[in-house]
Amino acid sequence: METVNRILQEKITARIAPNKAVLIFGARRVGKTVMMRKIVDNYSGRTMMLNGEDYDTLALLENRSIANYRHLLDGIDLLAIDEAQNIPQIGSILKLIVDEIPGISVLASGSSSFDLLNKTGEPLVGRSTQFLLTPFSQREIAQTETALETRQNLEARLIYGSYPEVVMMENYERKTDYLRDIVGAYLLKDILAIDGLKNSSKMRDLLRLIAFQLGSEVSYEELGKQLGMSKTTVEKYLDLLEKVFVIYRLGAYSRNLRKEVTKAGKWYFYDNGIRNAIIGAFSPLAIRQDVGALWENYIIGERRKANFNEGLHREFYFWRTYDKQEIDLIEESADSLTALEFKWGNKMPAAPKAFQEAILCRVSCGKSGELFGVRIINKLRIWKQNYNPNSNIRGLSKINRVVLTNSMEVRKKGVVNVHMVFEQGKKNMTYYTTPYGTIEMGIAATNLNLQESDGGLDMKVDYALDMNQEHVADCYLAIKAQPKDCKNFTI
Repeated sequence: METVNRILQEKITARIAPNKAVLIFGARRVGKTVMMRKIVDNYSGRTMMLNGEDYDTLALLENRSIANYRHLLDGIDLLAIDEAQNIPQIGSILKLIVDEIPGISVLASGSSSFDLLNKTGEPLVGRSTQFLLTPFSQREIAQTETALETRQNLEARLIYGSYPEVVMMENYERKTDYLRDIVGAYLLKDILAIDGLKNSSKMRDLLRLIAFQLGSEVSYEELGKQLGMSKTTVEKYLDLLEKVFVIYRLGAYSRNLRKEVTKAGKWYFYDNGIRNAIIGAFSPLAIRQDVGALWENYIIGERRKANFNEGLHREFYFWRTYDKQEIDLIEESADSLTALEFKWGNKMPAAPKAFQEAILCRVSCGKSGELFGVRIINKLRIWKQNYNPNSNIRGLSKINRVVLTNSMEVRKKGVVNVHMVFEQGKKNMTYYTTPYGTIEMGIAATNLNLQESDGGLDMKVDYALDMNQEHVADCYLAIKAQPKDCKNFTI
């Protein structure tokens, strides 16, 4: 198989800068060392690459003094340290180096965010950039195979996963042995090492239970009962498993709809092959009962990989109500919300009615969005309700504050809450909060008329209304204020 170029390699290279550190996280055997060597080999200046698991490296860095590091790194432009979490006081060491060695750049990797991030996080605040390297994404593998080959290899991806060496292997028996070796020799070893844990059997049993509940909501109390441990211990172990990039949690998405599930969580594996190795399940898809769960784990993993590799800054959730309406994945970014439902096969899922109600939206499905059986609800738009400015809507909110200056400020409190500022010729942003969620609003006043008389105040403003960056309607707001003791006072 041809060499696969990692998407992050170019991005990481671009972030290497004098007196800054770039930190690369990721599980063991996902390709951190290979990528680092490529970056070092292609670097134009003088480089030094060290390994945190090497005793000579530990000895070189043990003397934590500026003089020692200046002598060691004299003439070096880029210092690369693989498995840096194994070096005692690595955070303070890197801080001294980037602060005191003029012009030097640092590249460091670690297989545990618990170790590396905790040891470097505080000392390197403002001095570092962080990246997460995962097993191969399909986009990366696509560099070396055709669309037909991708389709043919899909079953292998669902069963054996996408670890670089696994993808390169042709023999299924070798893939199986390799994955078992990772689980036995590296995965549990790293977990037990990072927190001084002694009970490896309990950790393995917990992983097996999570593997069998793949994509299902997990009860910490129930897991504790099955394992004979407390809820607190279960939570601690799951947190450690997440910090070494074995599993990750999806929390529940909520727009404050009462019947939405908000406290539950689902757990997924970073790689299908690791999950299957933990339970010893490498049988073909045709005789398996967990194909749907494998497909869901795989596709959600691919969406997360795209987020990490492309710097999309999305947040990921699932959504479900107590009456079992659900969506597999919710992706939220600063300016968009995307809902995705994954089905193995040709069934087209319908968008749950409760979800549409919860976010006040209309689901727009273009073409099927099919990718080997995935059907994607690919775009959510704010529901454009026909609005009659002459209509008198009662019972929704109460205008309880009006401020008059060169502008007009209105606050509505009640079932609906909003703070609107009207300034002629200027667009102001605000948030419209309802029992079903919050909508970003833009208010651009086109005409502002404020008149004061003995009988009170007459206020009228014409404005353009935007919701989530889309023009919804041209509206006006008219308010008449009168003294309460006036003869013609009306409500």
